[in-house]
Amino acid sequence: MQLRQLLPEATKYLEDNQIDTAKTDAEVLLGELMGMNRVQLYLNGDVCLPENRLTQYWELLKRRTAYEPVAYILGKKAFMDWEFMVNPDVLIPRAETEILVEEVIKIGKGLHLSPVLVDIGTGSGIIAISLALALNVRVYATDTSISALEVAKINAAKLGVGDKIVFRHGNLFEPLDGFNLKEMVDIVVSNPPYVATSQWEELPPDVLFEPKVALDGGEEGLVFYEKIIAGSLNYLKQGGRLVLEIGYNQAQTIKDTVLQHKEFDEVKIINDYHGIARVVIAKR
Repeated sequence: MQLRQLLPEATKYLEDNQIDTAKTDAEVLLGELMGMNRVQLYLNGDVCLPENRLTQYWELLKRRTAYEPVAYILGKKAFMDWEFMVNPDVLIPRAETEILVEEVIKIGKGLHLSPVLVDIGTGSGIIAISLALALNVRVYATDTSISALEVAKINAAKLGVGDKIVFRHGNLFEPLDGFNLKEMVDIVVSNPPYVATSQWEELPPDVLFEPKVALDGGEEGLVFYEKIIAGSLNYLKQGGRLVLEIGYNQAQTIKDTVLQHKEFDEVKIINDYHGIARVVIAKR
C-alpha cells in the first residue's frame, strides 16, 4: 500500500477509536517506522510499505487505540532541544516544564562559575540533564523510584552529562545526607506530583498510563510542596532560589505557604504560554 493511501486510512482508524490527535499520531508513528519526518512522508507518497512493515504499523496503531501514549510506544520524547528515553516508569515530559527549566537557566547564568543545583523528584532526569547541558553546574538529583533513576542515568550518559549529575535514590532531601550541602545549594528545583487525588478519575486515559506516584499529589495536590519548601531551607544558601512547577489554580496557595517561612523574602510567579501560573520562584 502506498503511503498516500495508508495515512488517511490510519488516521480514520484512530479517529474512529476516539483518538483526538489521530492525524498527527498516524504521521509520527509511520514516520518513525520509515525513518522519515512528517513532511517527507507526503513528499514520498508513492512509496509502498512492505507487508512486514505494514503489519508492524498496524500493531503500533492498535496500541495507540488503547490510549497508550505515543511517547511510550516510541520509547522517547523530545524536550527543549534534546531527545530523552521514556518508558512507563517515568512521567512523559511536558512543554510546561520547559518554562521551569528556562527560568532556572536564567537564574543560573547570573550566578558564579559553578553553581550547585538540587533536583527533587527527577524522574527521567529531564530537568537535571537539561540544566547540566545548558549550564556549568553540579546537580544532585533524587527520586523514590529506582526504575526512574535507571532511566535518568541512561539519559544522562546518552547526552554526555553523566559526570555532572549525582543521582540518588530516596525520599525528597534524605538522599543528600552526607554530601555536605547544608546551606551550600544555589538552586533547588522540583516538579513534584500535583494532581489532586479527587481529580484522578477525570484525567485523560492517556495520562493513566503514566506512573501514579509521579502524578498524585494527595487530596488537594499539595502534599509535597510544604515538605519541599521547608526542606529546601536546610540546603539553600542566602540568596539561593527555590523553583517549583505548580498545577492549575495552585499559585496563590503555594505562594502563601512559601511566605509562611520568614526565610523567604521574595516570591515570583511565572505564567506558561497559555497565561496559566506555572512556576513559583522564591528567594532565600
